[in-house]
Amino acid sequence: MKNLITFGIALLICFSTFAQTSSLSPVQLERKLFLDAKVKKSKIYLIASAAVLTGGILSLTTDDKATSVGQSAFIVGVFTTPYNLVRYGLWTRKRNKFYKKHNILRPKK
Repeated sequence: MKNLITFGIALLICFSTFAQTSSLSPVQLERKLFLDAKVKKSKIYLIASAAVLTGGILSLTTDDKATSVGQSAFIVGVFTTPYNLVRYGLWTRKRNKFYKKHNILRPKK
């Protein structure tokens, strides 16, 4: 019974999403998919650069022979994390403007 309810809710969400995107022209739908992909990709880059920065900091704090690797990772993380953070913010802002202009609801997590 629980699986049936979950399936029903998922089906309603799919229909709601399809109803929102079915009113878009093919060019607008392509733009929506492009913006969604860019936001997702930039978020992955941001998480990866933050992980590199964290790994660089952690390897610098330990007394290993891998301090040169830690220094390199720290330097890379220091320069790429702010860049990826700004890029993620810009793509998210563009996507949110597009969604607001076309009255598309963003999926809730």
